Amino acid sequence: MIGKSCEVYKETTVGQTAYLYITLDGQAHWYNKDRNPISQFKMMLHRYKIEKDIFVCSDEQKAVILQNKAVKRTGFVEYVRRNDILNLDYFNAMQKTPYLEIFSKMGFDSLLEDIIYTSTGEIPTFLRKKSSSDLFKKLGKLQVRDLLACGCMLKQFENYMQIIKLAPDAMFRDVEWITSRSHTRHVSRILRLGIPNMTVKKMREYLERVDDAQCCPPHESAQLWADYLQMLKILECDLTDHTVVYPNSLKREHDKASRKVAQVQDKLVAKRFRERAAENEWCIWENDLFKVVVPHEVTELYEEGRMLHHCVGSYGRMVSDGECVVAFIRRKEEEAAPLCTVEICGKAIVQARGICNKPADQMPKVKSFIKQWAKEKGLTYEAA
Repeated sequence: MIGKSCEVYKETTVGQTAYLYITLDGQAHWYNKDRNPISQFKMMLHRYKIEKDIFVCSDEQKAVILQNKAVKRTGFVEYVRRNDILNLDYFNAMQKTPYLEIFSKMGFDSLLEDIIYTSTGEIPTFLRKKSSSDLFKKLGKLQVRDLLACGCMLKQFENYMQIIKLAPDAMFRDVEWITSRSHTRHVSRILRLGIPNMTVKKMREYLERVDDAQCCPPHESAQLWADYLQMLKILECDLTDHTVVYPNSLKREHDKASRKVAQVQDKLVAKRFRERAAENEWCIWENDLFKVVVPHEVTELYEEGRMLHHCVGSYGRMVSDGECVVAFIRRKEEEAAPLCTVEICGKAIVQARGICNKPADQMPKVKSFIKQWAKEKGLTYEAA
């Protein structure tokens, strides 16, 4: 009728029935209507865009359940009283993690909800272990209060506990500020460098300053900074110097450090290359037409690649690390002119290329020479 509020009637039908048996040590066991054991009880309804179960019982039955001594040992009573919903999916979740009771009694409702409606395979391994008493021994009272105040979810909690291993005093809100804007690995990388007095709080404060003063947002600056600090370690810089660790122009100092590292590493590669060349002289050999030459400078690889138009110039690090041997084949009357480049791995010739990567098996005289050379040096060669 116009002017009268309508009356709404709701009718609930019980679709399935199951029995829940809880032992005095807090273990939950499900049984179906035939009294046969089942792993979990599911009756899916859509609510809040998340698939949740709605369980129906009278107020009298609810009171009996909440007064049960065995139920009280599971943390379910605290969960129901805070949320005012008799959600028996809680006991399904007990099969996923032994931490459920602790989370409930401490009031981690957001984390609880996330665990309840997350598949077992997506629960972090450290939460599925039975050493439940050890988890919160790693956290102080202030850290627990911080977690409660921020209402952390499962993925956030997982990230936080990874960081706690490296920075036991880290507060959740500082970790979450950084990881929500970049990635957990950047925080971990910086902490593993062992920079004196580095904390997650200082990391957040610096990234905030970089964002504000240098117009470099955290999703970019966090990785830049992690790379920069790694390079400082390589360059053996003074990591106790505040101005070095927290530069006023992160991008500029990052680029400068990058150039220095490239120079240092190039020198190291060149030095190792020369040392390795002496060891690689075992492969030198010649006949009437051709000879095998071993390069002694990494720059010789660059020149060989430039003149023959192939990629041997990028093999310097592999040769210096002993992953392969690179040798040049020259005509005896034109030793300065590149002809064919050979890569040897172990006792096998894996590549033999002329100009523009032309295979040696298309160069008849060179192919014949390589076969003689391989036989003499005990190498395998199959028209590589």
